[in-house]
Amino acid sequence: MLAPEVHPREEERLDALLKYTILDSLPEPEYDNLTRIASLICGTPIALISLIDDQRQWFKSKMGLCVPETHRDISFCGHAIHQEEIMVVRDARKDIRFHDNPLTKQEPNVVFYAGAPIRTPDGLPLGTLCVIDNKPRDLSDSQKKALQDLAKQVMILMEFRRVIRVLFEQNIHILKLNEQLNEFAHSFAHELKTPVRNIQTMLDWLVSDYKKSFNGPAMSQLNSMQENLEYLDEITDGMLLYHNCGTMPLEFEEFELSILLDQVEAEFLQEPAFDFKKTACKKRCFMPRKLGESFLSNCFKIP
Repeated sequence: MLAPEVHPREEERLDALLKYTILDSLPEPEYDNLTRIASLICGTPIALISLIDDQRQWFKSKMGLCVPETHRDISFCGHAIHQEEIMVVRDARKDIRFHDNPLTKQEPNVVFYAGAPIRTPDGLPLGTLCVIDNKPRDLSDSQKKALQDLAKQVMILMEFRRVIRVLFEQNIHILKLNEQLNEFAHSFAHELKTPVRNIQTMLDWLVSDYKKSFNGPAMSQLNSMQENLEYLDEITDGMLLYHNCGTMPLEFEEFELSILLDQVEAEFLQEPAFDFKKTACKKRCFMPRKLGESFLSNCFKIP
């Protein structure tokens, strides 16, 4: 018996296998369906999805076999992962690599073996989809092609599961970050609200009680400060609203785009800065007023 050689890219291969987190996982019907199809197409009593780690070959899916794994040193699949395409052993009893192999001389009495490598997108072989019989035989070209295609489907399924897991983990991370952002927005807005209101009250008092004491430019500056404080107060209200969005539904308002832009332009601009075509368009939006203000402020600086 000849033990299988270590793959030239063994460390990369093992790292790739671990990334799929498939070893020792529970049976899944999607994989079992592929082994069943392989068995039916090739007409063999045994079909396996075998994955090779550093010590063993572990069966993700098995048909016609009860054991969950065998040692790598006696595995047929350990040899098959070195092949570019399918490896076929017509009669293991006459093959120097397997004639005295325990899997040939004892249960499950492997005589015929055909294994198609399961390769990652980078070309690393993780294992095989194989079919086994206890009597000598061969596969037709169409059966070999079908077995190779099914092995590719195994890899597609593994890759799909990996991507789903990665997306799930990223979603959990994003939810945690959003929760932290929520808490920051609430704390920041809460701390900012009181001093903003105090300054607003002081400015209102100055404007109302000492209006005659200020000349034109000074009064204009005070009015500008009041407007900026009102804007800052709106921002803090928006941050508090953002924090509460997790527990309250967003209210979408229907608005006419051209009318909204006319209103915002008239309020913020003494005269139109440029002429642009406003298309009549009815939409529903969250806080449309803010949308209109942001649109114009991003187009040009509002004096």
